[in-house]
Amino acid sequence: GVLLEGDARSPAYQAAFVDAVVRLTQDDVAYRRMQDAGLDWVPQFTHDAVAESWERHILETFEIRRRTQALPILRNLLHSCLHHKLF
Repeated sequence: GVLLEGDARSPAYQAAFVDAVVRLTQDDVAYRRMQDAGLDWVPQFTHDAVAESWERHILETFEIRRRTQALPILRNLLHSCLHHKLF
């Protein structure tokens, strides 16, 4: 891919973007290489892949919190239960 540095709202950035796009339209080999790389990149963004990534992140976060903050979590749960008369 093409990664441009700078502020996308600036005229210099916009000119560089246009130049990059024009170069790609004139270079079939570079265009095909970028197209293939994009197609290889896409599978990680399927619904299942994104859901699995988020689930793994959430479970890891909860596990770390459980290991490092078990007592405060238990206190908060008990307080909430007593406050809402769940016992």
